Amino acid sequence: MNFLQRALKNTTRKKTKSILLVLTFFLIGNLVIIGVGISSAASRAKVLTRQSMRAVVNYTIDYDAWSDAYQTMSDDEIQEAVQSLYISADELDGFFSDERVVT
Repeated sequence: MNFLQRALKNTTRKKTKSILLVLTFFLIGNLVIIGVGISSAASRAKVLTRQSMRAVVNYTIDYDAWSDAYQTMSDDEIQEAVQSLYISADELDGFFSDERVVT
């Protein structure tokens, strides 16, 4: 019971220490609130950036595997393999027919 009276007397006797403690807690509290605000703003910015950016798809060929297969091919198979390096119209139609692709 006497605890509250002693705490009140201590704060009135040592005013500078009490003011410094209040300012310190106020500053720490504000810095924590600012940090939470920055964190939530950064997460929202990531989401908005992902929504505004267009997806990029790279269609590449594994040249190492193609080279290994190339060494065991005959001349006729080599010409077919060279033609397979290019994207055909059917493959392009397959890419563009997907509902996730926006042109």
